[in-house]
Amino acid sequence: MDSFGQVDRELGGYAACYEAMEGTRKKLKSLQMDEAEKERRMDSLKFQIDELERAQLKVGEEEALLQRRNLLRNSEKFMSAVQGAMWSLSGGDEGGGAAALLRDAGNALAGAKGLDEQFAQLHQRLEALYSECYDVAETLRDLESGFDFSPQELDELEGRADLIYRLKKKYGGSVEEMLEYLERVKVETPLPAYHMIPTHMNRNPLLFERGITYAKGGGYVDFTTSSYASFQEEGELKSSDGLKKMLDAGVPIEHITFSSDGQGSLPVFNREGENIDVQVARVDTLYQEVRDAVRQENIPLETALRTITSNVADHLRLSRKGRVREGNDADLVLADPDTLEIQTVIARGQIMLRDGELLVKGSFE
Repeated sequence: MDSFGQVDRELGGYAACYEAMEGTRKKLKSLQMDEAEKERRMDSLKFQIDELERAQLKVGEEEALLQRRNLLRNSEKFMSAVQGAMWSLSGGDEGGGAAALLRDAGNALAGAKGLDEQFAQLHQRLEALYSECYDVAETLRDLESGFDFSPQELDELEGRADLIYRLKKKYGGSVEEMLEYLERVKVETPLPAYHMIPTHMNRNPLLFERGITYAKGGGYVDFTTSSYASFQEEGELKSSDGLKKMLDAGVPIEHITFSSDGQGSLPVFNREGENIDVQVARVDTLYQEVRDAVRQENIPLETALRTITSNVADHLRLSRKGRVREGNDADLVLADPDTLEIQTVIARGQIMLRDGELLVKGSFE
């Protein structure tokens, strides 16, 4: 019929149009499926971001957590070892330990140390041994008195360790890798950068350099001010030093905050990686680091202060905090203009500290 009607040309044109229409329909369906897949991917990424952020992972925390957990799990063994060593060094109520014997040996040679140089040297060595032995005994005594076994703490550590273990199975083999994954996820999602503020960015040089890249790319970073000399020997930067380096690298001051981990635990390790003490993070390190930033790093006071005032208030959407202006909460700190030592503190209009004298105390002070 088509041939008889001589409509081959029209038929060819129709077939071409129909084929083009079918191709467009398939592409549209594919795009609709891609869009749905994209939405599912976004939902998945948002869930992952939320899960990782709620965990509040910190670089180095897993090692400290496992050390502390191991100590609590073996509390009886720990106490037995410490007390046994103490008894050997200090003896019982009647004495008789190694320290007392070394002291007696030193006293025995004391009368002869002036007769011959060899006696003098031996006496000196015994005194050094006694001092070292006594110091070790005192350290053991401090460990014994400072050790506090808490079943509740052990349960909390077990729960935290289990959480990190489960997250590692999903997002990476270490806390560092999980935080790296969080950075990559941020690039794939339309979430604003201020929704993710990684902390402890001054913990080691590698993390710090990544923090510079992250912040210059629009992200926000936080430094932890509570620290110890041993941490800095292992590569941790003082927050004041880190602030100076980030500003010099071109990171906007609006993208940097300080936090203290106030009243949190700070495990202390020896060179073998063994937990030897647990200190408490101090809130006053916040201002100390700001003060060091001004006095040691020559950062203007109005710039350094933003890390613990307006920047924090902006991130947390606290419109009445962080700035001195009409209508805001009356939170003021008065400091000596030369030393920057705090003299007076006013919180929401109440004078808490006046001329260095504490007027308001907490429930347990």
